[in-house]
Amino acid sequence: MVSRQGTLTLSRHAPGLLNLAALLVVTIGVAVALTAYLVRRDPAPPVPPPAPAPYRVLFQQGSQLQSIGPQGQSQELGIGVPSATATGLNLWPGDRGIVVASSAPDSSSLYLIRGPGQPAETLPFPPPSYGPGPWRVAAATWSDASHVVVLLANAHASGGGIVAKYAVDRSPAQAVAWLHLPRHDALAALSPDGLQVARVDSLPRTQGFAPQILIRLLQIAGTGDSVVLQYLGAQPPQAIAWSPDGHALAIQVPNQGLAIQTASGQRIRFVPDAAGLSAFSPRGATQLAYITWSSRAWQVNVLRLQRNTSTVFTPPTAAAPTGLAWTPDARALIYVAGNSVWQVDPSTGTSTKLAGAVHGKLIGVFPASAPFAR
Repeated sequence: MVSRQGTLTLSRHAPGLLNLAALLVVTIGVAVALTAYLVRRDPAPPVPPPAPAPYRVLFQQGSQLQSIGPQGQSQELGIGVPSATATGLNLWPGDRGIVVASSAPDSSSLYLIRGPGQPAETLPFPPPSYGPGPWRVAAATWSDASHVVVLLANAHASGGGIVAKYAVDRSPAQAVAWLHLPRHDALAALSPDGLQVARVDSLPRTQGFAPQILIRLLQIAGTGDSVVLQYLGAQPPQAIAWSPDGHALAIQVPNQGLAIQTASGQRIRFVPDAAGLSAFSPRGATQLAYITWSSRAWQVNVLRLQRNTSTVFTPPTAAAPTGLAWTPDARALIYVAGNSVWQVDPSTGTSTKLAGAVHGKLIGVFPASAPFAR
C-alpha cells in the first residue's frame, strides 16, 4: 500500500521535475555558448592616446641654438648665444624671446634676445651702492609677459642676495626694482611667479648634534619665511625644481633621494632611488617624471601625484640620460641620451626616436609656433 502510494506520488510530480531539469540544461548550454563566444571574440582595439601638439626641442651647442622636431631634421636657429658658456635660457611668455645668463669664472652677464635676428640686449646689474659684486645669476623667471625677475648672488662670498625686476616691454629694458635678501648660505630657485625664493641655510655640527641643511621659502614681497625641508647632512641639495603652478617642489637630497614637498612644507612623497633628473608636468603639480638606476639599467618613472600611482619603464637606450622634459601639452616626455632624442608616451613607455642627432645641452621643449623655434 505504501509502495503504491509512493509510486503514485512520484508519478504525479515527475513532469514538473523533468521540466526543471530541461530548463537547467538549456540555461547551462546558453551560458557555455556565450562564454565560448566571448572568449573567441577579439577584444576591441585600445584607443591610442592623442599625439602631442607640434613642438620643437631646443639645444645649446657652443654659441648657437639648435632646434629639432619629431618629423624634421635638426637645424640651426637665427639666435646666437652671446657666450659659449651660457648657463640658462628662459622662455618669454608668448614665445617671443629668451633671457640668457652667461657665466664667467667670477661673474655673470644677463642678456635679452627679443627674437630671431635681433641683437642681444644687456640687462644691467645693480649699481655699486647695492654691493661690490661681482654678481652671479642664480635663477630667472618671468613674472608676467612684461617683467622678468632675476635672482643674483655674490660670486665670492655668502651674504645678502638681490632680486632684480626688469621691465622688458620697453626698449632698452630697464630695471624697475632692486630688493636685498637676508643672509643665506646659497640661493637656490625662484618660484614660477617670481614671488618666492628657495634659499639654503646650513646648521653646523654642535655639541654632538649632526649638521643639518634647511631649505627655506622666503616671500619676496614680505617678511614671511618658512622651512619647506630639513635633513641631516652638510651638502646642499643637488637641484631644486618648482612645479609650474608653484604648489610643490622636488628637492634632490645628496645620497638620499628626491623629496617632493608642498610649498607649505608638507611631505608628498620621498623617492629614495631617484638619480637626479626630474621634471614636473607643465600642467602643474599633477605629474612628476624622474630617473632612477635599478638592476644596472636606467628607468623613467612617472608619478601621478593626485592619484598616488606611477608608471615605470626602461628607456630604449642604455646610454646615461642627459635630459628630461615634457612637451608643452604634457602628452609626451622628451628623453635625451647620447646624441639621440626620444619621444616617450608617459602612460605606456612606448618610445619614438626623433629624426636627427644632437650635440649639446637640452634647453627645453616649446611649441612649434614659437618664432625662434622654427
